Amino acid sequence: MLVGRENERESLQRALKRASSGQTTLLTIEGEAGLGKSTMLSELAKRAAELGFRCVQGNADEFERNRPFGALLGAISRISDAVDLRTTVSEMLGATPDLATPLVLAAVPDLRHQIIDTLCALIEQLALEGPLLVMIDDVHWSDASTLLALRSMSRRVEGYRLIIAVAGRPNQGEREWSALVNAANESLIMKPLDRMQRHQLVRGRLGSALGPNLTDLVDGTAGNPLLLDQLVRGLSESDLRVITEGTVDVTAGFVPSTFSSAIARSMALVSPLTAEVLRAAAVLGNSASLVDVARMIGRSSGRLLTAIDEGVRAGMLSPDGPELAFRHALVRDAVASAIPPVIRAALHREAADSMKARNAPAARIAFHLQEGGSANDSELRVWLRRAADDAMGRSPAVAHELLQRARRHLDPSDPEWIDLAVADLEATANSGMLLEAEALGKELLALPMPTNQRALVRWWFGGALFLQQRSLEAANLFEVAAEEFDAPERKALLLAYSAMARLGSFSPSTTEAVERAVAAAEADGDPQAVSLALSLKSRVFGSVLRFTEALEPALRAVKVADSDPLGLAHRFQPSWFLALALSDMGRPDDALDVIAFGRRHSAAAGASWAEALYHGLHAMVLYGLGRDEDADAEASAGIASADETGSQIAILWSHSVAGLVAIRQNRLVEAEAAIAAGEAAFAAGQGQIGIDLVALGRARLHALAGRVEEARIHLEQSWELFEATTIEVSNAELAIDLVDLATRTNAGDVVEMVLSRVRDWVTRDPLSTRSLAIARACEAIANNDHIELYEAANLFRSAKRVGVANDVETIVQRLAGDDLWRVSASDPAGSPDPRSGALATQTRTPVAPTLDFDGLIPSELLAEAPPGWSSLSPAEQRVCLAVGRGLSNKAIAAELFLSIRTVETHVSRILRKMNASSRLKLGLMVRPVLAAE
Repeated sequence: MLVGRENERESLQRALKRASSGQTTLLTIEGEAGLGKSTMLSELAKRAAELGFRCVQGNADEFERNRPFGALLGAISRISDAVDLRTTVSEMLGATPDLATPLVLAAVPDLRHQIIDTLCALIEQLALEGPLLVMIDDVHWSDASTLLALRSMSRRVEGYRLIIAVAGRPNQGEREWSALVNAANESLIMKPLDRMQRHQLVRGRLGSALGPNLTDLVDGTAGNPLLLDQLVRGLSESDLRVITEGTVDVTAGFVPSTFSSAIARSMALVSPLTAEVLRAAAVLGNSASLVDVARMIGRSSGRLLTAIDEGVRAGMLSPDGPELAFRHALVRDAVASAIPPVIRAALHREAADSMKARNAPAARIAFHLQEGGSANDSELRVWLRRAADDAMGRSPAVAHELLQRARRHLDPSDPEWIDLAVADLEATANSGMLLEAEALGKELLALPMPTNQRALVRWWFGGALFLQQRSLEAANLFEVAAEEFDAPERKALLLAYSAMARLGSFSPSTTEAVERAVAAAEADGDPQAVSLALSLKSRVFGSVLRFTEALEPALRAVKVADSDPLGLAHRFQPSWFLALALSDMGRPDDALDVIAFGRRHSAAAGASWAEALYHGLHAMVLYGLGRDEDADAEASAGIASADETGSQIAILWSHSVAGLVAIRQNRLVEAEAAIAAGEAAFAAGQGQIGIDLVALGRARLHALAGRVEEARIHLEQSWELFEATTIEVSNAELAIDLVDLATRTNAGDVVEMVLSRVRDWVTRDPLSTRSLAIARACEAIANNDHIELYEAANLFRSAKRVGVANDVETIVQRLAGDDLWRVSASDPAGSPDPRSGALATQTRTPVAPTLDFDGLIPSELLAEAPPGWSSLSPAEQRVCLAVGRGLSNKAIAAELFLSIRTVETHVSRILRKMNASSRLKLGLMVRPVLAAE
């Protein structure tokens, strides 16, 4: 009976109601062992089945931390549908490459988020077919990837009749667990039953009231439902006596059966063979392979079927699942703890031998060798190292733990300790434990070792420093490592890494470092090194506003990567630099095509950590085109991607675009939050790309609040910071605003400083319309010439930097006053000519933003469009219609050449703008539009 769980049952009902209306619902159930988490999941499954929900269930065990996505894979293994997607996940997991750290775009890709994308697509495909309940029990045993996948599903598979329910013990120390609980729509915290509830439960089970002695026993369980259950189970008729009619008690001095002793009594009642099976299974874990159990006790699998059946009937084993599983983790713990230590150690050694014979995961073998107290420490270290190698690519933190254990009893002067520590340095750097990696790197460099091994130490030590934004130190380590390596391809690649670090640090020697990297890469011919070096060369030109020259090396880099038969892992890298060069040159449409191309390659290579980088760049290009809604969606997708992947390289771009768009739309509270988030990310050392736009956003917020002097000082200080670096392009975004603010605050010296610099930019690249437009706008503002400033705005439009043109026109309005009718570039014939002399007599008419419906709805049918349709951007309209046609996010992404994450962001915004609770409701709302189409 679900005694005392009325509030919890109401939460289940709310979750079911919400999901039934088409709102994806995440339900978390927290509680210590034995408090009824699994019972609540069973109740949820029963109620969901009555409402037509299909149930997919998985269970984690204590080994899941070394098995990425273990519980989810266990759940989907029972699904007969979507075989192709299931096979894809299995193949990706089977590949288990030795992945490198995402220090640069050239890094070998991490599979984790590619698998998460596939799992999300699988769940979405099942949810399209009908109501779906995904349940994962004992999720506290799951690895971080499983928790991240569950949270991603709840957010990304949106608008479906879908419940994702997870149950686990409180685990506040785990970041992913805390994030999962925080993201839940419904949260249950299972608490012990109070005194009245526990007495009600036992009375219901015994059918009698409780005497004083029995009452004390019941209170001694502290309200744990499982212990109460075992107490009642452990009471036999001979233990009870009737003291009054309808009331039973136990004799005074009766020794209660604790949970462990209740299990021991159950063990004593089963046959010797069943007891052997239970002990072996308890040593193996909460679930165990029948083959391993049979080998451990020297019997054939077939001979154990009767014993297993007896274990199920005795309430020890679960009747469900493909493996031997205990009814509850507490049952397994009680059985294992009752085994004498000597016998338990022997069983662990038997388990290790059995798993070696069937090539089980190295982590499990190492665990059993360690628990078995193997005298052969070298053998244990071998298996710990193998387990670490298996975990390195997808769970570097686990690899770190295993490697630490392996070298625990070795002396640091031992070559084996050094070898393990070098591998551990890679694990700590990859897992983000940067201070630990730095300390270990210093310790290793003080020890004698072969030159190539020392170079490897410098490589990973440099990586840890680079991620801490200590780029110059990292560059020096990369360069020394390049000199120490024998392999020419490693030398060339490390020189490219060094150049990238110097570029990121605004080092004066960046150009020289890039040229050296290009020469080394081309001399060696390694395609990865060549494409990275040429891409960096392109960015160096772009950084000093030589935009025309930036295109040629970027095109060469793409050509080199495309011609490399093994270049899939890094082909997306030069595409990013090429798109940036095209955007700088005023070719945003071409840039968008290249972004789509690069995204497809990064997804195919599984380099999902690069998603945030592409989202940030895409948001920038769209913002420049004046497509604010689309830019905002890309920025939001970039922030979400950075949160999931940990890749913070372009997070400032995403935050700044979100803030600048919000400023344009007068959503100042949201703008403040976005700009503050960007400033916090920069202060935390999470990147420098985009700090110029963050500074611009802060200055605009100051100015809007009437703090013009403060805005000018803030922007002037930022200008001086960038002026001292080789990244002059950062100041290109600030020049117009800084001249405007300096003019308004009579800071003539600042105006002259900026004008001198922008004139130099035009001389440096006379073919750059962008540089010419910036210079012309700055001159016009300094001279208070709103007509010339209007021409500068038109020049920006011709360079397809519509967003800047809009900003400049805002200044035109302020300079000209209220007599100026704002000029629309889309309708020049109907706009007054600023040179006509008629400005003084014109009445200013506010210009509302005109939505480009792109032919989606004939104008005569706009009246039939659903409420909220006009608030959608053209891209959102296209996605909305695709949803209305019943397409999944994956199918929409393929049809519209978008990333899945961008589609998910669009769907989320569309549901909110259209006030639709589900995709089904949205489809009904857009029927008139689909009919018109």
